[in-house]
Amino acid sequence: MATKGKRHTHKYYKAKSNYQRIWACALPDCNHHMPPHYETLVHGKATICWKCDGPMVLDAEALAMDKPICPDCRGENDIAAYLSERGVINPISGR
Repeated sequence: MATKGKRHTHKYYKAKSNYQRIWACALPDCNHHMPPHYETLVHGKATICWKCDGPMVLDAEALAMDKPICPDCRGENDIAAYLSERGVINPISGR
């Protein structure tokens, strides 16, 4: 009889599998992975930050990393500074 796995938040990282990069969970009792043709579904998934072990959601910037870290650990907790660094103009202040 099959047993149901323990529910948890995955700790995603980019693993190498047959010359391809796939998203896989690094937790010891988990064999979850996302095949390359499902990679677009990883955006927006909950995961665990590799730096602080806190919960986070995979955004575009985190998906570019092999071991994603949260916006706070990336120093992006100040949204105004984050946007200005990227040249985004605040529609309210015009700066």
